[in-house]
Amino acid sequence: MRRGLADQLRRLSRRHAMPCYAVYLTHVRMSARLPPHLQVRDLFAEPPKRGQTAKSLDIRPGTETRVAGLLEKPVEAAHEIEALMTEGHKNRAVGSHDMNAQSSRSHSILCIRLTGTNLHNGDDIAGKLHLIDLAGSERVGKTNAGAQRLKEAQNINKSLSALGDVVSALAKKAKGRKDAHVPFRNSKLTYFLQDSLEGESKVLMFVNASPVLYNAR
Repeated sequence: MRRGLADQLRRLSRRHAMPCYAVYLTHVRMSARLPPHLQVRDLFAEPPKRGQTAKSLDIRPGTETRVAGLLEKPVEAAHEIEALMTEGHKNRAVGSHDMNAQSSRSHSILCIRLTGTNLHNGDDIAGKLHLIDLAGSERVGKTNAGAQRLKEAQNINKSLSALGDVVSALAKKAKGRKDAHVPFRNSKLTYFLQDSLEGESKVLMFVNASPVLYNAR
């Protein structure tokens, strides 16, 4: 991922028709630690003081989905991206259970926003790329999760099911089912990603599947 972002910055610097561009980063985690809903946190914000709880941000729809109060960091070089990603990763929520000593308890979403001006015709352009690390689906019978971890797992699984429902509904619409309802608002995860899942957006998913027979079902 880091190599890909650095390559994009190099490509932009070589585009003589569009030398006026800016790249911004935001980093969000959707934490499952306070069920029944995912909590939207800014990984670039200052961590809360002892005894305080990090503020959950609100998702606001519009021409594109935005999170009110989310910090946006300008970047110009690959090493700046590296430093910001490291900073955000330190604030991500993790926990332990029988299957994983450092299990992620949140979805992580890194957003790269590009704005620019074509000097040949004066047109303004904009683009957005989401790089998402989803928390994995968990089988409670294998993790032996305690009360808190169990609630987190249920919240994570619920959001992943909501994402599956959205993808299924979008597939029906692509096949001509114009009346198919797409339940974006069933989860904060899908609500936040709405403008990146529909329309002319493109989605690519990588799945990490365990080859161990114990995890076959």
